[in-house]
Amino acid sequence: MKRTWKLLKIILLFLLVIGILISVGLYYASQKLEKIKNSIEPETLSQINSLISKEEQKNLEHKEFVTPDGKLKLKYLSNWREIKDPATLETSLPKEIKENYGLEILFLARRLTGKGLSQLEICKGTLEAESVKEFIEATKALYQKEGWEMEIIDSSKPKDNEYIFEIRYSKPNRHSFRSKEKIVFLEDTAYIVTFFTAERDWNNFLKESNEIMDSVEIID
Repeated sequence: MKRTWKLLKIILLFLLVIGILISVGLYYASQKLEKIKNSIEPETLSQINSLISKEEQKNLEHKEFVTPDGKLKLKYLSNWREIKDPATLETSLPKEIKENYGLEILFLARRLTGKGLSQLEICKGTLEAESVKEFIEATKALYQKEGWEMEIIDSSKPKDNEYIFEIRYSKPNRHSFRSKEKIVFLEDTAYIVTFFTAERDWNNFLKESNEIMDSVEIID
């Protein structure tokens, strides 16, 4: 009996030592992983997160949105949640811009994933290509009234009737935001497609925002 009890104590002591060694090992391993993570540049870490999410996106289908007038269409991933609440749609655009340019929201969708929160918006308004600079300046002025700085980071004109803008929105003591906007003109009507997210998450969504903009197509 004494020998059995002695053997049992040895086994328990052995298991305790093993448990301590495993705990210490896991602690140092986690510390090492944290140091490695902190040593990686934010842009590289963003690319890693993007690669991880690729497998998830492989299983997603594409949806197609066609404007009610049947003149424009685009494609987007199926994990977006369309917002149809009238109150939300009503407050999504600044009142002055809506009144001055007859803007109306045709489509609004949001999505929250491990990569961050993003928003996709499609508007239609009365605007000619010659007035695009005036429209941009008017929008800037509205944001400035609210204390926001609107900065055009990049702009291009891939076609005579198309403009693409990359814009940063910043405000002291607030998170900055980034958007990619495509304006397509058909006579005196403009269709504005906007992809919007926090600036810190921008690299996570850059590829997808480009794909959405590239999918925008005029229906003959």
